[in-house]
Amino acid sequence: MLTRTGRGCVGLVVVCAVLGAVLRYRSLLAVAAALALALVVGVLFVARRPAVRTTRRLLPERVTAGHTAHCELTLNNESGSRIGSGIAFEAFGDRRIPVLVPDIEPHGTTVLMQPLPTARRGVYQVGPLSLNRVDPFGFVQGG
Repeated sequence: MLTRTGRGCVGLVVVCAVLGAVLRYRSLLAVAAALALALVVGVLFVARRPAVRTTRRLLPERVTAGHTAHCELTLNNESGSRIGSGIAFEAFGDRRIPVLVPDIEPHGTTVLMQPLPTARRGVYQVGPLSLNRVDPFGFVQGG
């Protein structure tokens, strides 16, 4: 999915391409081509899904409203390439809690402690975790 920046880039590609063609100005055509290439690279970057296995443990499993609870997330990178840092979202009932994920080396493991909101009573489903990938240029995101 294109971000707001990505949609602006698409518009800039169109404007530069049209003006470059009409005015026969090769520099504008080169700018349009470079921006289009950056968009394609962004799409390819986000299309590659990371191979991550996630396990979670609730600490404690039951808690009184207002007391501390955490979710221990263990992320295993099952691929042979590094997974860059980013933001994942942990489902918690009908909410999504942002989780900062550090770089994970090939076949590496990282353990994260995520605090859970306990202000209200209730039974909450925790998970699944969804990784939100964004290309290096900020043009495309996928999750």
